[in-house]
Amino acid sequence: MEQSLRPAIKPMLKAAAIFIFLSFAVRALQSAAALGDAFTAAATHALTKILLILVVMLVAWRSGVSLPRMGFQRGNGKPWTWLGATAVLAGAVTSITIIGLGLPPNPIVGQLGLAGFLVHVVLLSSIAEELLCRGLLQAELETAFAGSAGYLGISFPVWFSGAMFGWLHLTLLPVVAIETVAVILAFTTILGTLCAVARERTRSLGPPIAIHMLGNIGGLLGGILMVISAQVLQGPAGRQLA
Repeated sequence: MEQSLRPAIKPMLKAAAIFIFLSFAVRALQSAAALGDAFTAAATHALTKILLILVVMLVAWRSGVSLPRMGFQRGNGKPWTWLGATAVLAGAVTSITIIGLGLPPNPIVGQLGLAGFLVHVVLLSSIAEELLCRGLLQAELETAFAGSAGYLGISFPVWFSGAMFGWLHLTLLPVVAIETVAVILAFTTILGTLCAVARERTRSLGPPIAIHMLGNIGGLLGGILMVISAQVLQGPAGRQLA
């Protein structure tokens, strides 16, 4: 075990360094959102994700991680749609839980608006974060732990990649209420693990990115469902029942 951990230390340190970079980037986004300028918040969010993509690709290049190893290749055809369906359900349950319990929402998402959410969270975040967690981190961990036994039928690279994706969202703590972050942390860890399983099964980044997008869309659908439910309950029938 000690021999297998040694080569894994390097990718873990790289992941930690990028985590620190993300922390500062998120703080910049929070500062922009605090200005109350939706355009500034959206532009800062886009810049943050673009910088993350550039940093990941630079680290991969300097580490000798090839594009096919990162998942820039056609998948092997193994089924993964059930993982996407699970991601949609998990996202919906997360939004329903946050709204249903009356937890403080994420102000950054509110600042972006619907169009901004689709572009910056569903699209840009899914691509950038999958490049980091599944493209770079999981690729290096698979090399470090090649042939090692996993836990509960799931390999260590999948476990670690999923957990790392969840940990990244701890950067929300300075601006998002801790109870909301706890729910988001649970969701993102589940979502990250689903993406990691798809990456391992298909050997491609395409399915993990798609699953990531579906999870975020599920969160949006859950929020819309709660809004519609609240409007129905607040209608004439709802008032008579009250």
